[in-house]
Amino acid sequence: MASIKDILEDLLVSVSGKGCLLMIHDGTVVSFALEEGLEPDLVSGLTSFLTSTLDRGLTEGGMGGFTSFKIHSTHGKVLVVDLGDAYLVVLTNQFGTLDNSMPEIQEAVLQLRRASRISI
Repeated sequence: MASIKDILEDLLVSVSGKGCLLMIHDGTVVSFALEEGLEPDLVSGLTSFLTSTLDRGLTEGGMGGFTSFKIHSTHGKVLVVDLGDAYLVVLTNQFGTLDNSMPEIQEAVLQLRRASRISI
C-alpha cells in the first residue's frame, strides 16, 4: 500500500498541479506535496475558512453539507473533496484541467480513504 505522501505526489504529477494537501477538518495538515513557494499552513488555513463558511451557509439554507467544491480564480483553481474526516485539496494554475483529471482524483480519494483508516 502506498503512503499518503506517495499518493499526493502521484496525484500532483497526474493532474499537473501546483499542489495537493490532506488535512483534517480542524485545519491540521496530515501530508502535502506542494510546489516551492506554497505554504501548507496557508493552504490549510484558507481551506478551513472556506469549508467552515460554506458548510455553515449550506446547513443554514437547509441544503446539508457538501461533498466537494471547486473555485476558479484569476491565477488558479482549487478543488476541495470531503473524505469524511479529512479534506483533499488540489491546486492548479489557471490553465489546469481539473475536470479532465477527475478519474485520477477519484482514484486518489479511494486510496487516501484506505490509507488513512486505522485498524486495531
